[in-house]
Amino acid sequence: MKKYLKKFIVFDIFLIVFAYGTVFNHLDRQPIADWDEGFYATNAIEMAFNGNYLVKYYAGRPEMLAVEPPLVAWLQTLSIKLFGFNEIALRLPSALAALLVAFLIINFCYKELNNRIIGYLSAFVLLTSPGYVGNHVARTCDLDSILVLFSTFYVFSFYKYLKYAKPKYFYYALSAVLFAYFTKSIAGIIMLLPLFLFTIYKKKLLFIFCHKEIYIGIITFLLIVSGYYILREHASRGYIKIVWNLEFAGRFLNPIDGHEGPFLYYFNVLKDSRFLPWFSFLPLAILMTFFRKISFKNDIVIFLSITIVSFWLIISFATTKLLWYDAQLYPYLSIAVGYCLFVFYKTGIQFFRRKLIVNYIYFILFTVGVFYYSFYTLVRKNITDEIYREYKYGFLMKKAKEMHPQYNSYNILTVGFQPSATYYSQLYNLAYHYNIRNTIITESILINAGDTIMFTHPYVFEKLKYFYYTQIEQFDEAELVKIDSLKR
Repeated sequence: MKKYLKKFIVFDIFLIVFAYGTVFNHLDRQPIADWDEGFYATNAIEMAFNGNYLVKYYAGRPEMLAVEPPLVAWLQTLSIKLFGFNEIALRLPSALAALLVAFLIINFCYKELNNRIIGYLSAFVLLTSPGYVGNHVARTCDLDSILVLFSTFYVFSFYKYLKYAKPKYFYYALSAVLFAYFTKSIAGIIMLLPLFLFTIYKKKLLFIFCHKEIYIGIITFLLIVSGYYILREHASRGYIKIVWNLEFAGRFLNPIDGHEGPFLYYFNVLKDSRFLPWFSFLPLAILMTFFRKISFKNDIVIFLSITIVSFWLIISFATTKLLWYDAQLYPYLSIAVGYCLFVFYKTGIQFFRRKLIVNYIYFILFTVGVFYYSFYTLVRKNITDEIYREYKYGFLMKKAKEMHPQYNSYNILTVGFQPSATYYSQLYNLAYHYNIRNTIITESILINAGDTIMFTHPYVFEKLKYFYYTQIEQFDEAELVKIDSLKR
């Protein structure tokens, strides 16, 4: 421990400060977004109040759209109880999971490659990847950041089990598989296929099935998962059928809500935006693997290759395609790029004397030089990214509560289905005893004298020209008004 504190505590502090800039900074700047984040935030806020930890609720009814098991809702509910009713509390579990994944990578590189610097550089790559540090993953209250944490942990643990044949690593992996499944159901166990292929490559399939741990693991997994589904079906009939249609057969064989794309969809988005600028280092990392005497052991190269390629093929063959389905790839892509950067780092450090303070200074200068642009771009995005018109209800409601607490009963007019508005209305109804209703407007906008309404859409403003009204509060395009009377 003394040796570790002496050599690496500065690196860890630097990493945490770095992660604050890209992941934790201004975590509450954006309101809760529509669709997935709105669903999960509503599930958590309702769980915090109704105390039902088996069934997730949405707008007062059992959840039948975001049907994944409730582990993330449990974590978010705990965070709400610790830190209050705010966006940071909901998103903090995802942000902390992203930081923990970075430390998992460092630990794996140290244990398996005997090289912490590769781990640190890989962690910096991870924390500056736009696809990982962005919507649906590290900075929102979606499921994927926590999913990446558990899937990465069980992948690394199973690798160690194959290598060291110690049962404890298998039980670590089994626990993480269960957590991953209870995070995002079938998506949580996709990484089992790469592990199966790597086991075949290592010629240890017979070894696996000759040990009791595998049978204990299979039985334990089936009992716990089936037990949950039986209880959940008993609580709300039809749940299992919906899970089958949405999570199992549905997403792989049929596009959900029209979300489909070509086979190279994920390759293209990684190349064009989500893994920039690091994607261009991947060919170089492959060349270095073949043409340089490296500290990368052959097993690690094969392990990373099988994991990356097989997972990419699975999500590419699936019919439903969404940007954040590639989230579980980033730890392994980051290690490949981290090794490539380490080669440059090692080349440079050979010109300096091997004093600890010199190593610190060189590491910081090298890291700043390599990662500054990506770091600056993400920090700037966190601070200046556009807030969509449809998501501004939450900020207007906060402002109205502070300035006009007497207006605690009104109607939110939404264009189409907006879980963001549902979350904020449920929050204020449950936490502050407001009486807020949501009304979906289409071609007909019904407004009557005496109504108090909140809206963002310009069509509603056009409708208001037929009425005398009083503006109570405004936040950009979002307005809260009281309808006085119809113009004659």
